[in-house]
Amino acid sequence: MTTHFKIIKLNETSNWDDSVVERAGNIYGYYLIDVSRETHLCSIQASYEAHFLYNRFDNMGGFSEEEITEHESNNGGEEISYFDVNSKFTVVKDFGEAEAEDYTNHFKPTEEEIYESYQQMLLEQIKCNPIE
Repeated sequence: MTTHFKIIKLNETSNWDDSVVERAGNIYGYYLIDVSRETHLCSIQASYEAHFLYNRFDNMGGFSEEEITEHESNNGGEEISYFDVNSKFTVVKDFGEAEAEDYTNHFKPTEEEIYESYQQMLLEQIKCNPIE
């Protein structure tokens, strides 16, 4: 199964409390999407499934280490979001087209299991080694 993963960032400043924005400046959410897989959510318009990675602020000064850790992982409780394929986002890293590798440890995994295990491996690697 061919994949085409990208890390994107979206300006999500408007979703944050004013007290945080005053100190942080712009706030960006980083997500992993696969542009080779579009989905339709009660709409004719296609969407990408977006897996939340982390947040980044323009200005990290004035925040304690605990606050930074808390804010970096704050995604409003949503691990997966969906963005219209025509949404305005910045591509931070393009992994290019690749064949999903099997990380399932199953004897005969399905294509979907291989895809999900490959996606999970990427998510874990990126969260441990953030890309900006």
